[in-house]
Amino acid sequence: MNYNMLIDSYYPSLSKSEKKVANLIKKQGEKFIYQSIQEVAQDAKVGEATVLRFCRTIGFDGFRDMKLHIAKENTPIRAKRKDNYVEEIVRNFEDSIQETYSAIVQENLEKVASLIKKSDRVFLFGIGASANAVFDMCSRLLRYGKTVYTVTDSHYQMMNSAILDEKDLVIAFSISGVTEDIIDSIELAKKNNASLVVITNHILSPLASLGDICLLTAGKESPIDGGSLTGRVSQMLVTDLLCTTYALIDEDMSELMREKTANSVLRKSVEYKKKKK
Repeated sequence: MNYNMLIDSYYPSLSKSEKKVANLIKKQGEKFIYQSIQEVAQDAKVGEATVLRFCRTIGFDGFRDMKLHIAKENTPIRAKRKDNYVEEIVRNFEDSIQETYSAIVQENLEKVASLIKKSDRVFLFGIGASANAVFDMCSRLLRYGKTVYTVTDSHYQMMNSAILDEKDLVIAFSISGVTEDIIDSIELAKKNNASLVVITNHILSPLASLGDICLLTAGKESPIDGGSLTGRVSQMLVTDLLCTTYALIDEDMSELMREKTANSVLRKSVEYKKKKK
């Protein structure tokens, strides 16, 4: 059954608060699948418990289950546009970059860059698709002479969080901001007084609430589009801006480190080895 018809069938029996959620979902349509439960609750002016209760009242296991149902329902509509899928994908990339740019606060970039500079140890946490952003940022910072630790396994994240202190920094990546493993690790890191930076799509997410600084991404991702390139492009843009901001703190040293790391890799090339012979 179409989700609008489903909501309509239950509407008369919904509570006043649940009807606010129903009205919001019907008004937003497909846009709803890109929101977090915190954002829906805020927009509907109800509590998160009300949103969950609404989902279960109309027959779903929970919030994510309802989003998945609506996302599946809308997939065939998108699939029919085969004639212009190239333009649509490019437009999604462009929108992701522009929306991320609009959400950037340069002052926060500078604060995070300073934290990276002064921290004894920097840990980058990410799971699943977000691990790509972790490795990209590690590579960029290494080229500027900053050694960081990439941790993409949830058990190792917990172990590392257990031995952090106030001189350490953790940068956590999660598009949704509700990945339980990342949240558990960041809660432990916070308990040990480490500095925390969160890079996520959702400012109202549980993960964002734990960060000392939150940098927003804007790559829209539905429940069935997990690991989409638009989400990763948004993360990559933030890491690129952040690493560039870091490099500008000491341009001469950053340039020196870039030359050293570039030369070290150059020595691995076939052309270099032939020339050496």
